[in-house]
Formats: sequence, structure tokens, C-alpha cells
Amino acid sequence: MISALSIDELQSLKTLKMEMNIGTAVIGALGIAICASPFVLDARSRKKRENNFLQSLSDIASQHDAKLDEKELAINFAIGLDVEKMLLFFVRKTNGQLLAQHIDLCKISSCKVLKTSRTVKFKGGDQQVIDRLELGLISAGKHIKEIKLEFFNSNVSLQLFEEIQSIENWSKLINKMINHTNH
Repeated sequence: MISALSIDELQSLKTLKMEMNIGTAVIGALGIAICASPFVLDARSRKKRENNFLQSLSDIASQHDAKLDEKELAINFAIGLDVEKMLLFFVRKTNGQLLAQHIDLCKISSCKVLKTSRTVKFKGGDQQVIDRLELGLISAGKHIKEIKLEFFNSNVSLQLFEEIQSIENWSKLINKMINHTNH
């Protein structure tokens, strides 16, 4: 036999259903916050690291009365260029320490990409794995050795991101500047 529910019983069911919806919404919101927090923290950490690199790059440029006409920030390094003064600035974080360099491009005869790789055997065949990417700046003077700016090192970073495109672009830009001033 089906009995009709009283008005009080109907209101009690409505209240219970509403409380369940609020509880579900709170649990859902907490779940989303927990899942999203690593991404938010990673983005904040990356932004802080980029700001530190940019500040270090700006500081070294200021020490040489230069400005940053071109610049690029990456995961482990920052590079910048004062086109008018022909000065290149490079900052890299290694073993927790920030290493900063400046190079007078008037004293450089050429620039090349230095790629150190090894062959790894897989079931499907051999594959080249890049261990290190450096920008090699060859001095115009014979007695000064080559300057190397490390863009990638497999002992520091496990994976390449945009370092290959970046190093190739910087090599072209620097060679264009060097060749323009030499002619």
C-alpha cells in the first residue's frame, strides 16, 4: 500500500537533497583544487625562475651600460643581446649557482652550434641522443680559446624542449651581426 507523504516529510526530503548537493559541490571543489594545485605551483615556480633570470640578465647588461634589444628566457638559461654595442649576455643556473657571462662580439669571428650526442641501441634500431648543446663563439684572436655557452646538458635536464630551435636562431643572429660588422 502506497501512502502519501505529509508536507513535513516532503520538506525534510527537499532539505536532505539540498544538503547532499552542497556536500557534493564542496567535495568536487576540493577535488578540483587538489588536482589543479601542482599545475598552479609549477607555473608560479617557473614564473619566479624566469623573473630571476631576467633580473640577472638585466643586471649584467646594466653593469656594461648596455640594453637588452633581444632576449630569451628558458628553463635553465637566459640570453640577451645589445645590438648597438655588440654585446652578448648569458646567464645559466648550474648546481644551484647563477653563472653570468658577457661577450664582446667585436672580438668574435664566428659562431657555431656544438652538439654532443651518442648512439643508443633500441629494438627498432639505433637512435642519436643529444647529451649537450652549446653555442661556440670562436675568437678573432688565435691565442684566445673558444667560448662555450651551454644551452642543454642531459646531466642537468632530462629532456630537450626548445633548445635546438633556440640555439640555431641565436647562432644565425650572432653570425649575421658578426658578418655585417666585418664587411
